[in-house]
This record gives sequence, structure tokens and C-alpha cells, in this order.
Amino acid sequence: MKCKKIKEIILSDYIDDELDLECRKNVEIHLEKCESCRQFKDDVDLNIVGILQHASKLEPRQELWYKIKDKLEPKRRLFVPENITGFLKGLFTVRKPIYAVAAIMMLVVVTGVFSKLYMNEKNSLDRYLGEQMAFVLSLDNGSEDENDDIGIPFEIFSI
Repeated sequence: MKCKKIKEIILSDYIDDELDLECRKNVEIHLEKCESCRQFKDDVDLNIVGILQHASKLEPRQELWYKIKDKLEPKRRLFVPENITGFLKGLFTVRKPIYAVAAIMMLVVVTGVFSKLYMNEKNSLDRYLGEQMAFVLSLDNGSEDENDDIGIPFEIFSI
């Protein structure tokens, strides 16, 4: 292997102990032969690995985790189309016309049924109120008049 490749491997997989057995043997054989790469490995061990082994573990503040989470999660925003004409065209484009026709027919039927129910209730209420008004107007405020045709006198039945 060339020195450049060995140095890349030392900086990544070799110091992390993630090389397979064959590749690790090849690197160690090269290190035995090459003084420059051996010096590079010793410098990495001293200046990178040694420092990291003696470093203490720091826990970040909770606010930092919240900021990281906000950056990683996709923003939930209101849908605002960039091209309003394209949006409207897509909105009114019917992909399955049979479903659109069925939906319109259902809307017409439901509207017809509810309007019929409303009109029947209104007509029956108007009729009832009209009957009540006619009855009230037919009353004569308690005056005793012989020409009253409301009911049959009790005397006729008792004779």
C-alpha cells in the first residue's frame, strides 16, 4: 500500500479499531517498513488518541438539544403554494370523474331531502298557527249572543 492510503486508514479505521484482520496486518507490515508512516501513527496516537482518552465527557445543556431537534425536524408550516394558478388547476382537476359525479348526485339528493323536510315543517307550523288564529278571532270576548255557533247547548241533550 502507498503511504497516502496508509495515513488515511490510520486517521480513520485504524485508530477506531474497525479494520478487518487482513487489512490490519497489511497496515502493520507497512508500518514496520516505513519510518514516515510509523512516525505519523505515533503522532496520531500522541496528539489525537491520547488527548481524547483523557478528556472528560461533557453533557450539553438541554437548550442545545432543543435547538438541534428543531433544526433536524422538518418545519410544520401552513401550506402556501408558490404558484397559485398551478394550485387552483390541481384543485379543480378531477382524476376520477365517476367519483365527482357520484358526489354531486349525493349532494343534490341530500339537499333535496333536507329542504323538503324544512318546507313541510314550515307549512305545518303555518297551518297550525292559522287554525289557532282563526279560533281566537272566532271568540267573541265572552259576550252572550244567541247566534253563537260554537258547540251545542247542554239543554238539547238533557230534554
